[in-house]
Amino acid sequence: MTTPASTLTLAPAYTAAIDNTSKYELHYIFTEDEYRRAINMSISHAADGGYLIDKTDVSTTLVASTFEYTLPTSMSYVHRVTTERTAAGGLFDDSDALDPRNWQLISPRKLKLHEDYYSVSAGKDLRIEGHGRQDVLTSDTSICYLPMEWLVQKAITFLPENKIQSNKLDETYRRALILSAREPSSNLRPDSRRVVE
Repeated sequence: MTTPASTLTLAPAYTAAIDNTSKYELHYIFTEDEYRRAINMSISHAADGGYLIDKTDVSTTLVASTFEYTLPTSMSYVHRVTTERTAAGGLFDDSDALDPRNWQLISPRKLKLHEDYYSVSAGKDLRIEGHGRQDVLTSDTSICYLPMEWLVQKAITFLPENKIQSNKLDETYRRALILSAREPSSNLRPDSRRVVE
């Protein structure tokens, strides 16, 4: 006896043809957009509550006679700045870390190098280390550094309540509220400086 084939009709149709290598997700109660929105609301909640993650940025390239550089938008605190050993070499040695007295954070979101004590070597990159917010997740390959157990439970509390109630998920929602009530915490380094907006 053969099992009859099942047909799934999608609306709207896929914009491109699919084959046996294609991957897709099926959701019964909540849409992918609702899941992603709930997760990103949880990420914002953690950041607003003071949970910060380590951040390292190497995208700032020194320009001749320029002493002010815009900081990455996701960085809230900076504790260390290091000059690249050789231009485009990708090597940042501890001995090339700037003396904390030779840089400061100024408004709006800028790193200012001390003109009297720091010599700009055009073409070299700066490695800026500090703390910042978790970036919002935009795709399945986005990396999340928040505690996953907490994030999942907190995201449940941000899912549409009408769907939770209509699908009899009240107990799941209640448990998520309890489990996510213990907010995650992180510690700043004592030498961190707050980015000036």
